[in-house]
Amino acid sequence: MGSRGRSIRLRIYFLVAIPLIAMAGLLAYVVTTTVSNAVSLDRAPNLVNATAIPAAKFGTYVEAERAAAVIYLFRPTPANLQAYQTAIAATDKAKPAFTAAMTSEATVSTETADGVKSINAIVTGLNKLPALRSAVKARVLSPLDALGFYSQGSRPRAWWPMTSRARPSG
Repeated sequence: MGSRGRSIRLRIYFLVAIPLIAMAGLLAYVVTTTVSNAVSLDRAPNLVNATAIPAAKFGTYVEAERAAAVIYLFRPTPANLQAYQTAIAATDKAKPAFTAAMTSEATVSTETADGVKSINAIVTGLNKLPALRSAVKARVLSPLDALGFYSQGSRPRAWWPMTSRARPSG
């Protein structure tokens, strides 16, 4: 009878242990996903402060430059050229702070890999602004073309040299 009792006791232990192990595994899964979500939510304010606010501030300068470029191309007067040059100077003055914010440790450490690639593409695209500005000052772009190129973030296109009636390719 003794061996028979152990067999039933062992079966009862297994019947109790299996649900306990399953519950422990489920608890571990819930804790892991909760911590992961908490880390993601904690990352959001840091990312906003590190990237979104500086990007919004810099975007206002680029928007002002774009508007000045379009106005100058519609009506190429010395006053409009001066306003365009003033907007360029303001954008150039804000560019180092924007670049520093986008490449800072706070941004890189809180951003995903795809986000870092996008930020690097934007920062690299800023190097195309001098060519676009030269084309605007030389008035080789139509106002709508300049509007389009500024809206694209100055991505390189096959547009140089271009006559005032030509349209961008691509």
